[in-house]
Amino acid sequence: MPRVSLPAMLAFSIFLSACPATASDLTTAVQTRSCTGCDLSEHNLSGKDFTGMDLSGANLSRSNMMQVNLTGSVLFGAQVEAVNFSQGTAIYTDFSSANLAKSNLMNTNFNGAQMGGTNLDGSNLIGARLDGVQLIGASLKGAVLNTAVLDGANLTGADLTGAVIQQVSTIGTIFCNTIMPDGQPNTSGC
Repeated sequence: MPRVSLPAMLAFSIFLSACPATASDLTTAVQTRSCTGCDLSEHNLSGKDFTGMDLSGANLSRSNMMQVNLTGSVLFGAQVEAVNFSQGTAIYTDFSSANLAKSNLMNTNFNGAQMGGTNLDGSNLIGARLDGVQLIGASLKGAVLNTAVLDGANLTGADLTGAVIQQVSTIGTIFCNTIMPDGQPNTSGC
């Protein structure tokens, strides 16, 4: 039997851990409602129901998540960069410290979500529902928020530098040390 060096075994195990999940892995994750740290990048997850699932630290980058239901799920620290999550549902979902940069989040319902420290740079949030969302310290640089609803949202310390904001509803929205699209701070709600 050929001998395999320890560095070769370590390299192979790292390779295996970086491989995307198989269909059976995905089925198991849905059944157990947990997929922490798993790799679902570049998958077609369109229409899946991930209600109440723990996806903390998961990699969902470049996946098709159109019309996915993430209601009540936890995506703390997850990599969700460059995904298509349009027309999705993420009510009361925890995206704290997650990376959703450059994602299509058009017409997605995030009502009541926790998005403190979340990176939404360059994302398309046209028509998104962000009622009551906690965006404390979030980065929305260059995001497009036209016709989004931010009623009751908390944007304390958020950075909207270069964001496109037209016809946005902000009834009861908290702006405190918020960097506005023109780079100027808004402290009206402090």
